[in-house]
Amino acid sequence: MYFGKAIRVTLQQMSWGTVNQLRRLEPSDRPELVRTHRPFDPGDYAGAKGEGTWEDFETPHDVCATAYWYQELPSPRWPPLEPYAERTGDLGR
Repeated sequence: MYFGKAIRVTLQQMSWGTVNQLRRLEPSDRPELVRTHRPFDPGDYAGAKGEGTWEDFETPHDVCATAYWYQELPSPRWPPLEPYAERTGDLGR
């Protein structure tokens, strides 16, 4: 896919879990919470009533994208593609 102008995409990948679920993680796997911008600390939740509290956190995931289009068949006869060097010569300018 080529863009005639620059494109900027911002992704924010969010996940969430209960305090009880986050408690079960190894300390090195505990995420930074959106609310406090600090790693999850079980000591911040006293007593059983905090166990069901939901916390949001950002997650590092691989990202991919898929584009779909719908085309009526039979499709028209498209001209051959230009050579690769011609199609990509202005990329990065």
